[in-house]
This record gives sequence, structure tokens and C-alpha cells, in this order.
Amino acid sequence: MADLSAPRPPTIRKLFARSSNRCAFPDCHTAIVDRDTDTIVGEVCHIRAQKEGGPRFDAGQTSEERHSLGNLVLMCGVHHKIIDADENVSVYTVERLLEMKAKHESLSQATGTEASLTTEAVTALLETVLAAAVPTTHMDLRGAFFNAGGYGGGPLGGGGGGGIIHIVGVTPAGFREKVELDGKHGRFPGGGGGGGGVQVFSGRLVADEDVKNGVHVDGFFFANSLEMTNGLLYALGAGWETLTVATLPQDIGINVAGIIDTGAVLPNTLLALAIVAEDPAGNLAASDSFDLGVAEVMRPIMRQCFRRNVRFQLAQSGVWAFTLRSGDIELARTRLEFKVNG
Repeated sequence: MADLSAPRPPTIRKLFARSSNRCAFPDCHTAIVDRDTDTIVGEVCHIRAQKEGGPRFDAGQTSEERHSLGNLVLMCGVHHKIIDADENVSVYTVERLLEMKAKHESLSQATGTEASLTTEAVTALLETVLAAAVPTTHMDLRGAFFNAGGYGGGPLGGGGGGGIIHIVGVTPAGFREKVELDGKHGRFPGGGGGGGGVQVFSGRLVADEDVKNGVHVDGFFFANSLEMTNGLLYALGAGWETLTVATLPQDIGINVAGIIDTGAVLPNTLLALAIVAEDPAGNLAASDSFDLGVAEVMRPIMRQCFRRNVRFQLAQSGVWAFTLRSGDIELARTRLEFKVNG
């Protein structure tokens, strides 16, 4: 059985039901979920760290125990940082946090709170666990305002050109900050208007940590015809071993499909992938790059499908290799023999 990489949704619901919708730190009344806006304010905290090197990590725990109800407590973001800070670990020991959790939950008068926690809220709370599990260098830009539009020129002056905001690793649906792309009007008299800005999204590379946390390929194959409907992949004439062509060399397009489990990768993440074709001698013949968006809501099984038409020049017969890659990480490999008719 694969290691558990995050608490199960029922565990999150039970944890919230016992929290009275407030931080477990003594005398803190910060809400976990702001009821007026349904915004997630709190975070899921591990008493014994979920990763080696983290505060209070216990190597003797199983992954099930690390993500169990007894090892979790809900706190606001401020107190989560306080209890996990290196300088405070000797103060906020396992014993003290277990005592804090027990006292907080014993005072809870919540009845029916579990039913009021939406699926979206459960997903958002799980994201606080997954974000802490994957080491990242980041800036928290929530609530920020981005302006890519050029400013209008002054009197008799030309307007400024628009800029580009390049957002890596998140889908458009997952990027909720305000972006201004419109150029500004010129200022009277004679000022030119500012150019419009551009917002660009591109995927991030799959990391070794993603693979450890469940990213793997369930299927990678060729087919005569491929369609995608409602997230499902429909393939006709799959399972190729050989492909016969009339002459060499010739330009060719081949349908390639894949099914990927994205494991514990956060919802709305955009991953950078490429299908690479190599001839029998190992020479690069084609590299078809594309981005794959992870589902918007965390589910027990996170699975995405894709289809591509890879085009290249077939210069020699023999067995060709096709790999699905993300940077230096090879996720899947399949082969196909090309033959010349007659």
C-alpha cells in the first residue's frame, strides 16, 4: 500500500467538527473558516511533523499515523508559524501540543459543524497540508494587484509599452489575483496612450518530490483516433506495435495519448510536459511540449488525461522510442516499429 501523503477528507471534517471553528492556540479566537465569505483562514497543523527534518518529527510513525486525527490540530496561520519556528520547538513540544489539542476539543460545543463544511473548504484545508509538504521558494501574493498595462505619455509624449506578466505553475482558474492589462490613456495634449499588457501562463516542471507523492503514468500509447469529452479519453484503434509507411523519408503525424495520476500535486497546478521521439540510433527527432492542468478540486484519486498529435520527419525504419518527460524526469516510455512497405 502506498504511503498516505495527506489527511483523508473525512479526517479533515472530523477535525473541523471538533474545533468550534476557531484556532486551537490558547485564547486565540481566530476563525478557521470565515463564515461571511467562506474564506479559509486557518491551517491544518501536524503535531509530529509530516516530513523528516520538520518540527517534532517522529521516524517511528507510519504515514497513516502522521495524517491521523490524533496528530492534527487546526490553528490560524500566525500560531502555526509560532509553534513550528525552530526557536520555539523546545517550548511547543509534542506533549504540550497534545494537551493544547485535548483542552481545545473538550471545550468544543460544535454539533453539526461537520455537515456545514463544504467540499471546497475541505480541499482548501488540505491544500495547507500539501503546500507545507513540498519545499518551495515562493512569495505570498494573495490580495496583490498586478499592472501590466503601459501608462499614457505626458503632454506631447509617447505612451509606454505594455508589459508581460508570466505566471508559472498555476492554471488561469487557480490564479485569482487582480491583473490590469489595459493601457492608460494619454494625458492632454498630445500624449500617446499606453500599450496593453499580456498575461501568460506556463507549466512548472514535475519535481522528484511530486513523484514521491504519487505522480505516475497509468497509460501512454498510440491510437488511430482520440477524443476528449468531459475529462474522459476515448481511443479507437490503440495498442500499436508497428506502423508501415510507403516511402522514406516522409513527414508523419502520430496520435499519442496518456493518463496521469497527479497524486498530491495541488489543485489548479499547471505541469510542463513533453513527448520526445528518438530514432533507432537515439537521435532526437521531435519534442512536443505542452502543459497539463491539475483538477480544480482535490479528490481521493486525481487523474488527468491528454491527447497530442506529434509531428516529425520519419527518416529511417526500425524501432523508435517515445518518452513522456518533464525536464530531466522520465515519466513513461513506449516504443513503435516503423516499416517500409515492400
